Amino acid sequence: EPTTAPAAELDARDLAAAIAQASTGVRKGAGIMALAIPKMQAVAFHGVTSGEVEFADGRRALLPIKDGTPTFTPTAQPAAKTLRFARPPARITIE
Repeated sequence: EPTTAPAAELDARDLAAAIAQASTGVRKGAGIMALAIPKMQAVAFHGVTSGEVEFADGRRALLPIKDGTPTFTPTAQPAAKTLRFARPPARITIE
């Protein structure tokens, strides 16, 4: 799980860095089994029904919903700047 505390507004770059750090740590810890571990790519926000991403150019879009949970995938939205929710998510997980 990322160390970023759940909040109504989150920095997309911090979440992208958390994914990269967690993915590296899991692979190093897995040793030879790292080849069998799926790469972590997204952050899921549990306890909220929707969220919004604001891009560097000011555009806004809804976060995609995966299995009923708003999800942010930095590689799919590389220009993301800020994520916003009506209320803080209950929990944030890296997937």
